[in-house]
Amino acid sequence: MSEQTPVPDERPRPGSTGKSSVSGVAVPESLGPSAPPARTGSANLPDLPRARERGLGFRRMREADDLPFLFRLYASTREEELAPVPWSAEQKQAFLAQQFQAQHSHYMRYFPGSDWLIAEVSGGPVGRLYLDTRDSEIRIIDIALMPDQRGQGLGRAMLEDVLALAAAGGRSVSIHVEQFNPAMRLYLRLGFVTSGEAGVYQLMRWSPPRDPLSGPVIDTETGSPA
Repeated sequence: MSEQTPVPDERPRPGSTGKSSVSGVAVPESLGPSAPPARTGSANLPDLPRARERGLGFRRMREADDLPFLFRLYASTREEELAPVPWSAEQKQAFLAQQFQAQHSHYMRYFPGSDWLIAEVSGGPVGRLYLDTRDSEIRIIDIALMPDQRGQGLGRAMLEDVLALAAAGGRSVSIHVEQFNPAMRLYLRLGFVTSGEAGVYQLMRWSPPRDPLSGPVIDTETGSPA
């Protein structure tokens, strides 16, 4: 699972040949903390019990320490997209480094005071969850897991926790999702609806029940609590 708030001009022009992988891409030496530095949200970490039950722990991002991991995570989310582009491994790495730095700087600059969370398993980083909590909305800026952690229900557990947080505060939840992302089906099942478009992304929005105490989030496909 990987959904990201869109950053302008971050897509390569696709080529017609080549299958070079970006897995295990080296961390460029040029990567460094962004300016301005990350500012965290509330003093306490958001409560994410469903994810915790599945073995995920969370801590706040330590920008200088976490940038190498965050770059590898970002690169993994672009691997399929870059596979057919006829660039050398070095060209792909340079492109990824540029785009990661642009995305990271964009996030830090335009979403100050957000919760920048690193997901961990057994003390090692495996993903990220970036949340911008506003008066009436929680914006999921970014949610992503490393490839070996996908397909295990961890992303869904994080989403369900965010919906529960939003419902408790009477807030909606919004997130940008690529139009042909297979995860779109999960968002629809959890009750998200399309409320706008931004290039290849659709802005998906979830609204809480009128009464936050009326019951759990319901999976619209199975009819069971999410």
